[in-house]
Amino acid sequence: MTAPNGFVAQMRTQAGLGVLWWAAKWGALALLGVVWGIYLLVTPDRSAQGNKLWGVGILIAGLAGLAYVVRSAQHKRTPAGHPLDLELAPFGDPVAATRDIDDDFASKPFAARTVHVGRRWVCYAGKGQVTVRRLDTLVWAYTVRLTHKLNGIIPYRVSNYLMLWGRDETAAAIAGRKSGLDKSLAELRASAPWLPLGYSEVLKESWNADRREFIAEVDALRRDAQGTSSAPR
Repeated sequence: MTAPNGFVAQMRTQAGLGVLWWAAKWGALALLGVVWGIYLLVTPDRSAQGNKLWGVGILIAGLAGLAYVVRSAQHKRTPAGHPLDLELAPFGDPVAATRDIDDDFASKPFAARTVHVGRRWVCYAGKGQVTVRRLDTLVWAYTVRLTHKLNGIIPYRVSNYLMLWGRDETAAAIAGRKSGLDKSLAELRASAPWLPLGYSEVLKESWNADRREFIAEVDALRRDAQGTSSAPR
C-alpha cells in the first residue's frame, strides 16, 4: 500500500481539486447557457418566434454541456480517467511507480504549482494539470517565454513554460514564473547532467531533422554518465 500522506497521495489530492475546478468552470458556463435559453423562451419580444428558436437551441446546448461536464468529471475520478493515473500509466505498475516517487521525494514536501525535481523523477501538480516524468525518459528540456497579443498586435500577457520533451517525441509544457522554472532547469542539470538543457537553433534543427538520432545521442550521453549500457523502455 502507498502512504496516505505520501508525495503521490498529495499530488492526487491536488489533481482532484483540479478536476473540481475544471468542472466548476465549464459547469458554470453550461448553466449560464441553460438560464439564458430559458430567459429567451419566457421573455416576450417583438421577434418572439426568433427568440424561442434561439432559446430552444441555447437551452439544448446548455443541457448537453452540463451532461458532458458531469460525465467527464465522473470519468476523471476513475482510474481510467484520473489525471494522475494517466500520467503514471506509461511507467508500468502504478503501485511500484508510486512507491518509487514517494521514495525519491521522501525528504521534499509537496507544494502545488511547483516543479519538483528528484533523483529519478520530475513531478508537477497544479490547477488543471498533472505532469509525471521519469528523468531517464527525458531527452530535452528548456524554458520558453510566450507573449500573448490582442488581435495579434497589442501585448497583454506573458507566459513562461518549462518544456519537457520525452523519448515518445511528445512534450509536457508546465507554466510558471520564470524564476521558478529557471530553478527547475538548474535542478535538472544537477540530477540529469546528460540531458540537453536550454533552447538553441542548433538543438532545434537537430531535433527536427532526425528525432531518433537525437534520442540515440542522448541515450549515449546518459549511458556514459550512468555507466550502463541499458536504455529505458
